[in-house]
Formats: sequence, C-alpha cells, structure tokens
Amino acid sequence: TEYERADEKRLGYENFVAGPIFGVKGALRRDEVNTAEQTGVFTQGEYALSQGFSLLGGLRYTRVDFKSKDDYIVGVNVDDSGSTHHSAWTSAFGGVWKVTPTTNVYANVGRSFEAPTLVELAYRPVITDPGLNLDLKASKSIQYEIGVKSYLTESTRIDAAAFYIDTENEVVVANNTGGRVSYQNAGDTTRKGVEFTVDSRITNSINGFATLTLLDAKFEDSFLTCVTTLCSNIANNQTLVSAGNKLASVANKTFFGELTYRHAASGFLGGIEYRASGRMYADDTNDARVGGYGITSIRGGFTQTSGNWKFNQFARIDNLFDKEYVGSVYINEGSQRYYAPAAERTWLIGLSASSPRRPPCEAG
Repeated sequence: TEYERADEKRLGYENFVAGPIFGVKGALRRDEVNTAEQTGVFTQGEYALSQGFSLLGGLRYTRVDFKSKDDYIVGVNVDDSGSTHHSAWTSAFGGVWKVTPTTNVYANVGRSFEAPTLVELAYRPVITDPGLNLDLKASKSIQYEIGVKSYLTESTRIDAAAFYIDTENEVVVANNTGGRVSYQNAGDTTRKGVEFTVDSRITNSINGFATLTLLDAKFEDSFLTCVTTLCSNIANNQTLVSAGNKLASVANKTFFGELTYRHAASGFLGGIEYRASGRMYADDTNDARVGGYGITSIRGGFTQTSGNWKFNQFARIDNLFDKEYVGSVYINEGSQRYYAPAAERTWLIGLSASSPRRPPCEAG
C-alpha cells in the first residue's frame, strides 16, 4: 500500500498596473489552497511453470483526490471551491522464456492510469473562468511489449524490444497564452516503436554503451485546440487538429552512447558521451517544426582511499562544442514563441570525501 499528499498555496496577481506597463505584479486576483492525495493498493508476483518459463502478474487499485478551497471571494468573484477524484483498477501480465542460459525472450501486456497533475488542473481553458479545471479527465492506456535480452559473448549484452501503447483521454495543451497554460482531453493516441541497447566490455579498461529508441506517437482522433492569442474566449477561432498528426514535443528518435575508460592503478575513470534527439513539433497542428540535435559531453575523475575514507575529484563539461539547439518547447504557444534555448557549454568541478559509519564495538 502507499499514500501520498501534496498541498499548494496558489496566489495569482494581475501582471500589469495602470497604463500600458506589463510585467509588474498588480492586484491580487486569486488565492486558494489546493490538495492532491493518492492512495494505492497493489500486489504482484511471479510463478515458475518450469525451469525455463516464468509468469509474472500484478494488480493495483489507485484513487487520486483533488480538493480546492477558494479564499478569494470578493465582489462578483464567487466561491470557486470544488473537488473531484479519479480511480481505476490496473493490471499487468507477462511471461519470460529462458531460451538458453544467456538469452531471455519476454512479453508483457498491462493497463496504466494517469490522473492529471495540479499543474495541469491549475487553469480552465476559457481565460475568464476562475478556479481549477476539475473537468479534466484521467488518461488510461493499454501497453504491449515484446523483447529479447541476450549475452552475445561473456562481455557483450544486447536488449531489443518493440512496444505499442494505446491511450484514451490523452491530456494535451488547450491554450497557452501569456504564460497561462490550460489543458484538455483529446481522445485517443497511439505510441509505437522499438528500442535497442548494447553494453560491451571492449577491454578490461574500456567499456561501451549505446541505446536507440525509434518512436511514432500520433493522435487517432481529431479535436479543436488554440494556437493563437485570439481564441482564448472565442471557440470559433480554434483550430482543428487532424487525426494522424504527431504529438507535439515528442521526438521521433533518441540516442545515447558513451565510451568509458578506467585506469585501476591511478584510480582514474573518464568517459565521452554523445546524446542526440530527432525532430519533433512545437504544436499539435504540426505547423511548427523543431529540428533534431546532437551534443557531446566529457567527464573524468580520480578516486583514492585512505583507511575508512574515500576521496573523489571529478570534472565534467556538457555541450563540449557549444552547440545551439532547442532545449524545451512551449506547446501551442499563442504568440508562436515556442522555443527555449538549451544551455551553452557548461562545466562542473568537484571534490568529495566520505567515510562509512563504523559498526558499534562489541564486548570482549
């Protein structure tokens, strides 16, 4: 069993004062206390049908409660307090076949449940409507995966998997204007793809690791959304998102690879990393495209021991070649200011010292 709780005190202000001066905190317009609680009960287990075949299963019940207490009831601004909850039974089932002592084949199917967050509930789609967006529904998915994990040699392991995810009531951006983002449910979506991983000890000192994911994420249903500053309150200015469009801010491929080198005698461990991302879109209408990128990072450090103490000195440089690329995307931003730049070349140098806690002395 598990229980989680989050409390938030949310204040909202007008972002202007008298005259055409924006970006200045003005009069209070929102004051509320919001609470989110999650309760979960689950069980899972594994059963070996034979020495080479095992079944795995799990069952879970989840309930998420949201409550909002409005403390800003002034004049025509009425009490916007409210509450809602989401709950679901989810399950997973799978099997593992030990084809050889070094190769496993597996298959899984499962259902998942994702309630909206307090951030996603914070604003209603119509900009003049106050209070939480308590009409937002939870999304539910069914997921399928098949894969293989195998040691090609004593020092090289590969993993490969194919997956398919079918989601209903996908939570997406409804409108994004002036820093105010609201969300809505957009019907069904699908995600399908493959993943490949290789991990190899090339020599006693050098290790290589690489992982690649290819992903196709798209809408199965059409829906209306806001991609300009004109439709915040006027429904007929909204734009149709066609079935078949790609999900915004989801890259079609990602890659991570690294080579590490260890010199045991000196206590040195270093590595070079390469991280890449494919293209994506900044809006659900797929009119604004975000190009892919690839960046390189390096790291290195030394470790020494003295008695019960361990000492580390380390350094790291990210984005080694100072590449300019889009680090994050503001989906459906009404003024078409979709792109946020990533950090330029950054570096980190550090020292650490640690000592394990000694066990208590024993009598005698």
